[in-house]
Amino acid sequence: MKNIKLILFLFGIILFAAISCEKVILQNNLNFVLPVNGDKTTIDTIINQIEFKFCLLNNGGEPSISLNEGDSFSFYLSLTNHGNLDSVLCLDNSFLYHPEDGFCKVYNSRDSLIGVPFIVPPTVYKVGSGAFPFYGDNIKYELKVPWRDDRDEWNTLACFFVSTHQSLLPKGKYYTRLVHRFQFDKKHWQPSLYTDTLNFKINFIIK
Repeated sequence: MKNIKLILFLFGIILFAAISCEKVILQNNLNFVLPVNGDKTTIDTIINQIEFKFCLLNNGGEPSISLNEGDSFSFYLSLTNHGNLDSVLCLDNSFLYHPEDGFCKVYNSRDSLIGVPFIVPPTVYKVGSGAFPFYGDNIKYELKVPWRDDRDEWNTLACFFVSTHQSLLPKGKYYTRLVHRFQFDKKHWQPSLYTDTLNFKINFIIK
């Protein structure tokens, strides 16, 4: 009986440790979610001394997850290098033209795709990362993409976009996300710096 109790006790410890480890893994799974009823309005995290900020901007240019019907909004993403000052890093901009990454896509609460404010032509010329140096004193790249854009086309980080002229969203609950493994290239004889796959998700409401 004592042996059975000891085995059960040890099994309980192992099970508890496994569950605890799983929770730790989940907490460090590089999933970042803004709930619609939360206090935070911006995903802000530092990975490998590189700061990532992702949010929605209201008409006043302020981060918000609660927007008014009839108002437009913009997607905001910034990357700031707070370290690696001695390494020659260059930003790979492929997250802009990989539609599967979801940048600027909007979904409703039933996970149905509502739309995306731009398309990238399949024949667009890809500019190498050497065009985007990412080293020095807190160098930053910022992107602001309006959901509703009156322009027919534009360029951002040397990537060519064609507007889809989206309509303003009606009242409801929505979300947008960005899933990407960011790449920062070094000198050609050195291996590139990669993050793990980052999963940014912003839940927001139009009221």
